[in-house]
Amino acid sequence: MKTGSACEGPLRVADGSGGQRLVRCRNCSGCFRALRRYWAAAVAHEIESAELRGCRTWFGTLTFRPSALRHLMLQAQNAGPENGPWDKLTNEERVRRVEERILHEVQKYWKRLRKAGLPFRYFLTSESHETGAPHLHWVLHETDASRRIRKRDLEEKWPHGFIAVRVVKVEAGGAGHKKVAAYVTKALGFEKRPRVCASQSYRPANRTVTVE
Repeated sequence: MKTGSACEGPLRVADGSGGQRLVRCRNCSGCFRALRRYWAAAVAHEIESAELRGCRTWFGTLTFRPSALRHLMLQAQNAGPENGPWDKLTNEERVRRVEERILHEVQKYWKRLRKAGLPFRYFLTSESHETGAPHLHWVLHETDASRRIRKRDLEEKWPHGFIAVRVVKVEAGGAGHKKVAAYVTKALGFEKRPRVCASQSYRPANRTVTVE
């Protein structure tokens, strides 16, 4: 049994010069772990960059109360026939449609914060809870040291359920903020077709992910 982040079934694709190269299948446990490592590096890099600019990073968790989740599920059922009627969808397709509604509400949350004059960059992943209800983990990086984001700002703009937020501490050795980066990306290491939502150009300095 393979461990680590080696791809278990790399694919051969044309390299544009008449030859071939290996690329990750993106569908095995090794690829999931590599994806998590890639984005964890991106999150840690953004936290460090914000700190150098004199800005803070916030770590947060969002959930939906049962009534809000039921409302989103009804919206998903009545979303339209572009992907087929609800009763004809597979379970995975239904989950994806509900997830789209959830992420739409998160985008509205970001817009409310920006409308309040708060500049930031973000990274977010969704994770299924044991109960089946989704919850979302995110990091939000201030981009203007003169415009501090308050905890109250983050809490008041989320109307759908529980929210927990705290400032990420960057300490000598980097253990604290790297643990946050690992936690916020943990679902990417085991969930198939994980969803990542991030600000534009949110990438680590080294984009290369090799096939081992």
